Amino acid sequence: MKSDVNLTDIFPQEFSARTRAVSIENFKTTEYDLLIIGGGITGAGVSCVSTEKGMKTALVEMNDFASGTSSKSSKLLHGGVRYLEQFKFKLVFESLKDRNNLLKRMPQVARPLPFIVPIYENYKETVMLMNLGLSLYDFLSYTSGNMKTKLHKYLSSKGLTWFEPDIRQRGLKGGIHYFDGFCDDARLTLENIKTASKKGADIANYVKITGFEKNIDGKVTSAYAKDLVTGESFKIKAKVILNASGPWIDSVNHFDNKKNENKLKPTKGVHIVVPKLTEGNALLLKTPTEPIRWVFIIPYGNYSLVGTTDTESKTPENDYSYLEKDNYASQDEITYLLKTVNHYYPHVKMTEKDIVSSYGGWRPLIAPSKDKNISESEISREHEIFETDSGIVCIAGGKLTTYVSMAKQIVKYITDKKLKN
Repeated sequence: MKSDVNLTDIFPQEFSARTRAVSIENFKTTEYDLLIIGGGITGAGVSCVSTEKGMKTALVEMNDFASGTSSKSSKLLHGGVRYLEQFKFKLVFESLKDRNNLLKRMPQVARPLPFIVPIYENYKETVMLMNLGLSLYDFLSYTSGNMKTKLHKYLSSKGLTWFEPDIRQRGLKGGIHYFDGFCDDARLTLENIKTASKKGADIANYVKITGFEKNIDGKVTSAYAKDLVTGESFKIKAKVILNASGPWIDSVNHFDNKKNENKLKPTKGVHIVVPKLTEGNALLLKTPTEPIRWVFIIPYGNYSLVGTTDTESKTPENDYSYLEKDNYASQDEITYLLKTVNHYYPHVKMTEKDIVSSYGGWRPLIAPSKDKNISESEISREHEIFETDSGIVCIAGGKLTTYVSMAKQIVKYITDKKLKN
């Protein structure tokens, strides 16, 4: 008797070393509409959208998928309350729209997360001001559609300590309770990679781009690649090449032309994992020491995730070695975060010995104009699409939360400007 059950609905399509080997062979013989360099969340998102649009897509990643910035985030899907201070309402609106869509579409990797913002007497932000800011945050979330979180509410100092009884009470004026989103960033990336593969994209990790081939007009037509597992070198032909390699964008573009201008100013964000501090709520807190910035304490299983920092590289221009070598928490960064923990949880007396783990990742931020004297934390988190003289399309900046909007925008750009003819 013939069954009407489709086995692929029960058993997911294979994504393994075998499918990687098939992709490697396809790279050598196929001309692609789009070759994506970078297997982080941006490249993964683009591969999903491009395959949905019927584009023959290839994606290569020189390390493992999500091994860079996309697994080193704060694991948050959020609009960015602190961006309201900088009047970046468009960024907040777009982020909240994407947050709400992800909470609705991907409950297997994303869920609402309650936040508390305690307000102390030494803060320039008053409870009334924060209440007004979160009212705007709720409004932007509601008008963005698919609102998946509850409205914020004011907490008295007594009400706040009911939620978080161990938090510092001296100088506490009250606070705000609101919701954002939490996600498994690495798994979110892999879900997108697997979906693109299922829809026909050829995808392989541990494949490094080593150079580019150009036509008589100086435009790129192919990329030279090396399989880091076997050592084999080959060429991948594509109508459009997208550099979505995150903080490595400038490095990859230098394979094309050493004279390509650096477009990024990456900053490092460090997190530490410590024994559980909160009672299920994430906290948004202002650091007690310079540089003053907002940091998170986030529930992380049986632990708490504390971060993040904002540190620039001190290496010379065009020296990208720090991207591989400096992915760890420095002594200064650890001290900075521990001081914040101990300030707000004075009875904990946490030391380095209590730290379970730490990690650091480089944000692919667009460099500000040279005439702008701004701190690392003030550098824009918005994304930008640009091209090299040889026609390599690049996308940099952006946030984990907005990867879908970024992917749709870059695919539209490629379709309208690169593949129209």
